[in-house]
Amino acid sequence: GSVEVGRLDPQTEEVWSEVRALPKRQAQTIALFYLEGLSYLEIGALLGCGETTVKTHLRRARETLAGRLGDAT
Repeated sequence: GSVEVGRLDPQTEEVWSEVRALPKRQAQTIALFYLEGLSYLEIGALLGCGETTVKTHLRRARETLAGRLGDAT
C-alpha cells in the first residue's frame, strides 16, 4: 500500500518517537546524520563540538535506541 504524504508507517513513527525521547544532542546528531546525511565534521561544526563528540553522541543514541526498539532498528 501507499503511504499518505506527511504520514509515517507505525514502525518509522515508533523509531522517531524514541529519537525525540533521547537527550537533545543525541537526537540532533541522529537527525543530522540519518536525515540530512551530514558528516561527523559537518555535524560538529553545526553543534559546536568535535568529531569525537559527535561519534560519542551517535554511539550512545544507537545503543539506547537498540535497547528500546530491539529488532526495529
